[in-house]
Amino acid sequence: MAKANVLIVEDEKEIAELIRFHLEREEFSTRTVYSGRVALEAVSREPPVLILLDLMLPDGRGSDLLAEGSELSGSTVVVVITGEQGLD
Repeated sequence: MAKANVLIVEDEKEIAELIRFHLEREEFSTRTVYSGRVALEAVSREPPVLILLDLMLPDGRGSDLLAEGSELSGSTVVVVITGEQGLD
């Protein structure tokens, strides 16, 4: 059985590594990217089953990535992860 593919979009490398470690321990396949632009490229090459998306990225907001992400299939689940306070 193939492992579920998870894309981690997180610019803080320590946080991304912690998430990756725990997912791979549970036998998920992971890819980690550190910017929205690279995330869009990764999604277009191989759409993941799940995207863990930070809202605060060096090249824009994660929510902008969702708006641009026409490559996301209807079966891709996006979970927003953020340390940002005061979300509207």
